[in-house]
Amino acid sequence: MGSGGHAKEVLDVLLNNNYRKPIAFYNDVTPLNEISELFKKYTIIQNKEALTNWYNTQSTAFVLGIGGVTTRMKMRELALNSGGTESHLIAHNNSISETDVQFGAGLNAMQFVFVSSSVTIGKAALLNTRCNIHHDVTMGDFCEIGPGAILLGKVKVGNNVFIGAGAVILPGITIGNHCTIGAGAVVTKDVLDNLIVKGNPAK
Repeated sequence: MGSGGHAKEVLDVLLNNNYRKPIAFYNDVTPLNEISELFKKYTIIQNKEALTNWYNTQSTAFVLGIGGVTTRMKMRELALNSGGTESHLIAHNNSISETDVQFGAGLNAMQFVFVSSSVTIGKAALLNTRCNIHHDVTMGDFCEIGPGAILLGKVKVGNNVFIGAGAVILPGITIGNHCTIGAGAVVTKDVLDNLIVKGNPAK
C-alpha cells in the first residue's frame, strides 16, 4: 500500500527476502505518468475496486509501504476493508531477539533494525533502518520510529507516535499518545499526550 519513497524501500526488502509472489502498489493520488520508472514493471492500483479485484485474483497479503502515522492508519483501513490480509515485513538482516518479543499485526522492520528482549510493539508499527529498540520497551499502535533512532531500556511509547531520525529516548521515559519527537532530539523527561518536542534536551 503506497508507491512513493518508503514503498521503494519496502520493495527492496521484499526482493532481498526472495519474495516471489506478484507485487503491486497502491496509489490513488499520483497520475500514472508521474510515477517513477522503478514501478513501470509493477502493477499500479489506483482505486478501491481495482484493489479488491487484486485481492480476489492475485493475493490478499499486503504491507504498508507508506510513512506517516495518520496516512498509515488510513491506508491500512482501506486495505482491510477491500479484503486484504495484513502481513509483517521484516528484513532478513535485522537483529531481533527470540526472547519475549511480541509484534502486533502489520509490522514494518526495515534493514539493520535491532530489537532486544522483552519488547512489545503494537500493530502497524514502522521501524526504520538502523533504529534500536532496547530491552523492556513497550510501544503502542501506529508508531513510526525514524532511521537511527534509539529507544533505551524500559521506555514506554503510546499510540500514534512519531519519533524522528536519530532521536534518543533515555531509559524509563514514557511518551504519551499522539506525540511527535523531532529528529535528533534527546528525550530526558516524560512527554505528555499530544505534544511535539525537539532539541537536546527535548522540550
